[in-house]
Amino acid sequence: MVLNVSRLKSSSLAGRIARLPLRLIPARMPMKILQGPARGRWWLAGSCTHGMWLGTYEHRMQRIFASYVRPGQVVYDLGANTGLYSIIAASIVGSSGRVAAFEPLPRNLRFLRRNVEMNGFSQIEIIEAAVSDREGTACFDASDGPGVGHLSSRGSVEVRLVALDALIADKRLPPPDVMKIDVEGAAGSVFRGAARLLEEIQPIIFIEFHTGEWDECKPELDRLGYSVEIADPDAGDFVCLPPRLRH
Repeated sequence: MVLNVSRLKSSSLAGRIARLPLRLIPARMPMKILQGPARGRWWLAGSCTHGMWLGTYEHRMQRIFASYVRPGQVVYDLGANTGLYSIIAASIVGSSGRVAAFEPLPRNLRFLRRNVEMNGFSQIEIIEAAVSDREGTACFDASDGPGVGHLSSRGSVEVRLVALDALIADKRLPPPDVMKIDVEGAAGSVFRGAARLLEEIQPIIFIEFHTGEWDECKPELDRLGYSVEIADPDAGDFVCLPPRLRH
């Protein structure tokens, strides 16, 4: 069992001691993921928090997410960051499946591409864009860190926007069986741009609700007959099951 460093506050003495050896690892060093659904896959140490290759980051959410993905499925990873959930999905769907990893931030994209390449996953398609309710461009703010970047008029990075319904209607992507959404406050826009997808396809949805997103998205999920269950109370993650899968 690997020590879950993420549970130790970085400001505490124990947290500082536990993290000290990790600081010596070069950011570009490939590491084998030690536990969880992506165990044995390659990961660049400096991609994101060390908990990702240690296998301790969102370990409960990882397991629940993996339990709903099946071989041959199509999975969308919205807010892919540097690719942990895309790698988990690709490991399960196999060569007959497909993973669309949406990520707008250039820094994250560089690590995402390398993590995908190291694992030889041709089934992962990286889409350099933020998902919204329209196509075009917008400003993106990553001043608080690459893991919590978000669309904002005060952002200094211009990113491309895509809408899921448009991508599917134009046959640029097949519709998803499963979606993971972690878009730092923009889930309402994602839902508006995926109205037809949610109505007609009704994929399984994993979502981390941020400020304001619950009030914006929950009524639509209720209208469509989804059941919304807590997947990981520590991380604020939920799994939304369509009517066909309700218990």
